[in-house]
Amino acid sequence: MYIDHYGITDIGKRQKVNEDQFIIADLNREVIVQQTSVTKKEYNKEYAKLFIVADGIGGHLGGQAASAIAVETVVRYAANTIPWFPAQEEYKEEIGKSLKKVLALCKRNVEAVGETSQMNNMGTTLTVGYVLWPHLYIAHIGDSRCYLLRYSEISQMTEDDTIGAVIAKARGLDPSEAKPSDWDNILSNAIGGSKKDASFEPELGYTKLWHNDCLLLCTDGLSNQVSKEKIFHTVKFNPSSQTICEKLVGMANEAGGNDNVTVVVAQFKEDPSSST
Repeated sequence: MYIDHYGITDIGKRQKVNEDQFIIADLNREVIVQQTSVTKKEYNKEYAKLFIVADGIGGHLGGQAASAIAVETVVRYAANTIPWFPAQEEYKEEIGKSLKKVLALCKRNVEAVGETSQMNNMGTTLTVGYVLWPHLYIAHIGDSRCYLLRYSEISQMTEDDTIGAVIAKARGLDPSEAKPSDWDNILSNAIGGSKKDASFEPELGYTKLWHNDCLLLCTDGLSNQVSKEKIFHTVKFNPSSQTICEKLVGMANEAGGNDNVTVVVAQFKEDPSSST
């Protein structure tokens, strides 16, 4: 299996600053034995992949700083603190707890900088995809999204933390099928922001990946401008992750480009060499 991945962020057509951030990172832990008297000289190599998007809020400088702090916090925690578990489903609860801890750490770090820099309203959304093949762990807060495309279907793996979604659920409606409203642009849950004392409850998700699955993370600059159906068709008819990202950003800008737009795509493809 190999991963064809690509990420791109764009300022859009109506914003002066890009407050979005993203990262694609490899996480490796390996013991390389130089010399030993022990008979067994081979040790397991642990390998993980990290995909993150974040959309800053709270003004140009505040939002830009908050999203960067959140992404950097997750990367540092994943590299130095998160326990390494074998790629087995029985460890998903422990990994989920670790991801929840890192989002709480993001909240503390963002709020601490906001208080010392007088940018009290700085905050960010955060959507994390942590892959220990074939396991996908998701940690999410805000209205950025994670989609999974499998065969002829596209599934939204995260829920939007917006007032509009809260209202739709209270009325017994599926938020994705409810009519758009101004409430859709108001976050009910975020890292930092103006409601620091509000309940902080990150969403955790898990699924098992298959060969030829496609993972897509994006900020609302894409999802507010390009429908889920158009995203699906763009992925299906363009084999390259770079081409998919570039086309989706172009579509968002053609539809108005009202916001910064960020897209990260990862396609988990079968390695042709493994069958020979």
